[in-house]
Amino acid sequence: MGSNGVKIKGIKDGLEIIFDDDKYSYEELAIELIDKMKNNIRFFRESSIRLIIDFEKIDNDILNDIKKFFTNDIKVKNFTLEDKHNYSIENSTYFNGIEEGKTKFIYKTIRSGQKIFFNGNVVVIGDINSGAEIVSTGNIVVLGELKGRVHAGFNGNNESIIAAFRLYPEILQIGDVVTTSPEGDKPRYPEVAKLKNGCIEVEPYSINKYVY
Repeated sequence: MGSNGVKIKGIKDGLEIIFDDDKYSYEELAIELIDKMKNNIRFFRESSIRLIIDFEKIDNDILNDIKKFFTNDIKVKNFTLEDKHNYSIENSTYFNGIEEGKTKFIYKTIRSGQKIFFNGNVVVIGDINSGAEIVSTGNIVVLGELKGRVHAGFNGNNESIIAAFRLYPEILQIGDVVTTSPEGDKPRYPEVAKLKNGCIEVEPYSINKYVY
């Protein structure tokens, strides 16, 4: 593809990158972005990057590849993803652990095809249907059935947890560790998923066990 799909401009605190996702796919745009920046890694290191995209269009695997390129390969100081529809996720040192940070409450069921991104904790008072997706930098708590895709600790917060009254996810991810719902009978009690020794463990919720 040509070189017009990715626009990079300087801003007060670093660089702003804008994708032309009306003309190009995000797979093409990711390739072009990495190709443009890989030869100047030293120049961009320790800089602040703001990437403006459409969260409704981008595939989560491509989003993770872009994030890893900036945080692991280039090692930028700050990496911010900003959605065209005013949602944002920031790779910030502010949110760390399982208690700090802001929380978004969603008072409805998240239906198939819907995506939600939030820099902080997410509490859903309802269900997450199959085909729906939530990504957060903090914890994800569902006061209902969780049947979709969820990713807690998006910015590498490995202490994040995922909890639900009924935990039946298509894909469950904490930090960079991914698992799926096991086959067989599904428990009919609340469960909590967390990272332990690099693996995701799911166990029944116990009163006061997660009070620190």
